[in-house]
Amino acid sequence: TMDKLHQSPSNQYYGYMERAEPVGESIYTLTWEITPKEWVEQNILSPEEVPTPEEYGVVPSLHFHLEEIELSTIEEIGLSEDDLAEGSWFLISVSDEESSVVSGLIADPDADMGGEGEIEFDRLGLTSAQVVLPIGFGPEITGPITRLSFGSLGQH
Repeated sequence: TMDKLHQSPSNQYYGYMERAEPVGESIYTLTWEITPKEWVEQNILSPEEVPTPEEYGVVPSLHFHLEEIELSTIEEIGLSEDDLAEGSWFLISVSDEESSVVSGLIADPDADMGGEGEIEFDRLGLTSAQVVLPIGFGPEITGPITRLSFGSLGQH
């Protein structure tokens, strides 16, 4: 289960699409970096001036990975093939696996992939997604996604 830092009381997350890769005919692998909606609204969208990383501290983000999802399932959550653009921002609604359209793996993006510690994966259900900031409306991103780019979301 997710710890309290990563949980969204509303089960909604802002997600930055890191990867949208076709892996077959009408089949995609998708990866978002997701952050609780409430955290983003309190720390990024509400303040008069967008705070610096030093001011807001640790960003409670997770990777959300959907492996080999058919286009019909993607359409069922509310997206079209044209929406699958790396660099776009989404508002994602999640639930437990049983009541979701599709489920995927979540993991801490800061986990030490090369270390001796074991990475813990959990499953999260996806019920809907909508584009809130298409690619091209923010600065080009070159580093850890959420930490560098939420400022662009807050300015639009």
